[in-house]
Amino acid sequence: MMFTRSQLVKMVEQFVGSWKMVSSENFDEFLKAMGVGFAVRQLASRTKASLIVTLDQGFICLKMLSTFKTSEVKFKLNESFNETTPDGRKTSNVVTLENGKLVQKQSWDGKETTIEREIEDGKLVTRLRMGDVVCVRTFQREAITEAAAEMVEQFVGTWKMVASDNFDEYMKAIGVGFATRQVGNRTKPNLIVTADGATVCLKSQSTFKTTEIKFKLDEPFDETTADDRKTTTVVTLENGKLVQKQSWDGKETAIEREIEDGKLVAKCTMGDVVAVRTYVKE
Repeated sequence: MMFTRSQLVKMVEQFVGSWKMVSSENFDEFLKAMGVGFAVRQLASRTKASLIVTLDQGFICLKMLSTFKTSEVKFKLNESFNETTPDGRKTSNVVTLENGKLVQKQSWDGKETTIEREIEDGKLVTRLRMGDVVCVRTFQREAITEAAAEMVEQFVGTWKMVASDNFDEYMKAIGVGFATRQVGNRTKPNLIVTADGATVCLKSQSTFKTTEIKFKLDEPFDETTADDRKTTTVVTLENGKLVQKQSWDGKETAIEREIEDGKLVAKCTMGDVVAVRTYVKE
């Protein structure tokens, strides 16, 4: 079955987020089958890693964090790339999407191993195969941390827009028609940000239209935008910024919100076009 780019993005976005390993079965045997030495196996087997999955402009990034070693790979589906693994192997890789699974194949020195990642009952399950040896490692999505909650808290409040630069060009870049752009350019919306536990709510109020989205960080959700695009959206927290990525019809735009000098600054990016909208707290 052939999938559109937007369908592929939606399937990949279920993996996006921060994941903490909660179980690991047969990992030592898997490492042994790959030829990893005893000392490294002992260290790796005792380590419980975290996995961070992000999606940016068609690139998927897998970052593995542990006390043993931090590793990161960035790739596009179906395109070969080189990887140096945490145990020092120089491998040639390709990742495909098969029946909702991310399937990574690593080749080195005439050998090959497969790593299958899929979502089962809300958990990320990784199956590592080397010959007849199979290892299963299970990850659970991490809840919002206290530090992340504090960073989100700085956005909470009611914000009034006081400046908007290049917004017409941005709307044009995402495909908004002339009549809607004219109304959008004349509108100065208020932005109301609330947080209830791990759920963040962004409510934009204006004479043009009122929209509201509720989400959890790193968890994809469906959004109908003010200009009626049906998007798959995910919001992450990156260096103190709320980064919202919307995907639809093979396109992607990003909205970065951050606090600068007490103001909320939203940068809307579509390709090379950037609009900046500035808000003050009421």
